[in-house]
Amino acid sequence: MANKLYWGVLFTETLIQSYISLIQIDFLDASNNSLCVGGVALSKHSSSGYYPANVFNGNWNQPNPWYNNNGLFPCRIYYQHQTPVEPSKLKIKWGNNSNYLPKSVDHIFMSSTDNDSSWPNFYKVSIESGTIDVNQTTTFTIGSEETLSFSSMSLLYPIVTGK
Repeated sequence: MANKLYWGVLFTETLIQSYISLIQIDFLDASNNSLCVGGVALSKHSSSGYYPANVFNGNWNQPNPWYNNNGLFPCRIYYQHQTPVEPSKLKIKWGNNSNYLPKSVDHIFMSSTDNDSSWPNFYKVSIESGTIDVNQTTTFTIGSEETLSFSSMSLLYPIVTGK
């Protein structure tokens, strides 16, 4: 991994392929300090009225989750940092609907870039603590880089291969 200006979470599939539902996300350094301070939360895949900024505001008890556009997968929610950073961990609090969870950890990736037009870097995550479940918080360790490619016919079906 390397220091990058933009870091995001990419979801390739959920349990019923409608939405992903998130309460909060944080990118952490090796000492578990938040790297999501003073930057800008973004997503090109937000459902109307659900703002990415709410997911990165540090309020782990807020009642309103963020949702992606209905059925749009893969989807990414991401953060533009003030200066390039290199997270060690990803922390997510899941929303309140069991149908809107990732199918498994295999459908969650970190992604990074220095510009918002090309996202060439994808990283596998593994669960360090917690579970992927309704209103639960999961901390992930960011692992090795992966090569992801998406069918030209549809962005719905990723082909995941090791790098």
